[in-house]
Amino acid sequence: ALCSVHRINCGGPAYTTVAGELFEADAFYSGGSIFSVSNNIANTPDDALYQSERYAANLSYDLPVPTVGNYEVRLHFAEIWYGQGAGSGGQGGDGSRVFDIYLEGGLVKSQHDIHAAVGPNTAQLLTYQVNVADGNLDIDLLASQDQAKLSAIEVLQVCSQGGVLPLELLRFEAGANGQGVRLLWEAKGVEQQEVFEAEYATDGRNFRPFFRMQAAVSHRAARQYEAFHAQPRVGKNYYRLKMVDVQGNVQYSPIREVRFRPTFVAYPNPLRRGEKLHVQLPNPPAGPVHLRLVSLAGKTVFSQTHTFLPGQTHLGISLPPLGPGSYLLLLETRSSGGLQHYLQRLLLWE
Repeated sequence: ALCSVHRINCGGPAYTTVAGELFEADAFYSGGSIFSVSNNIANTPDDALYQSERYAANLSYDLPVPTVGNYEVRLHFAEIWYGQGAGSGGQGGDGSRVFDIYLEGGLVKSQHDIHAAVGPNTAQLLTYQVNVADGNLDIDLLASQDQAKLSAIEVLQVCSQGGVLPLELLRFEAGANGQGVRLLWEAKGVEQQEVFEAEYATDGRNFRPFFRMQAAVSHRAARQYEAFHAQPRVGKNYYRLKMVDVQGNVQYSPIREVRFRPTFVAYPNPLRRGEKLHVQLPNPPAGPVHLRLVSLAGKTVFSQTHTFLPGQTHLGISLPPLGPGSYLLLLETRSSGGLQHYLQRLLLWE
């Protein structure tokens, strides 16, 4: 039997199919734009899954997977732009959109033309088997005519160590909650002594547990559980559930991504001449933090670079003699989420 590792609604929000399969909101992509319609889609009971898309000349998804090994990849398509008739979308047909499909760097489909294969407004599914050797599944679509596109992605894996567990994971979500991340999941068919472990990674590959619970009672009906991660990093954070039954069989949930932007507080404010400036950064990045103090005339009057030690969230900074007035304190960080800038107005008194 196959277990879901990822189900993604490309270019769209989270969606549950008529069969009860949860597709998470679009994630793990690199670049591209989104487009959606309200057209009826043939060849599927799940029109909404095919009414949105992510498109680009070079479209990429980089999906973390729990282990190296073999995976089944299902790519969903529908042509919702070309072949729509006068006044709606593109007027072209066959040959208007053509692209190659690569999985893990290997060409699996050359010169794919959705319109030529199934026509407009019609669901198409392509399924491939691929071996992942590095913990990340790379999906790349390269257009030779117009833009490549995807409607949805599924990544499935043979359930490890003896097949599907009796328990059924109905949903699993992770989201920012204050300065931490709250995980919520719902499961049924849970037996006493079965274990849930919540795992965390900053790279989507090297997961480590931060929460463990053992079911106190058996229950066949759905029940909700939750965990809290108090120390996420600035940038991308990845979460998954590891579920272990009493025989030691293991199953993993889909991976969820949560992005954190740093927040910081500078005090005291107003600051008197000669006082030390304190900067509190609750979720500092692993790399350097650049601080600049800029006058309202745009002149940098002070700058420093700091790297926070593990567990450190506070800096004490001695400023040079400066004239009274308003300044802007700029904080710059670089993390897995890219280069980020933040600022706070600082008032300096005599």
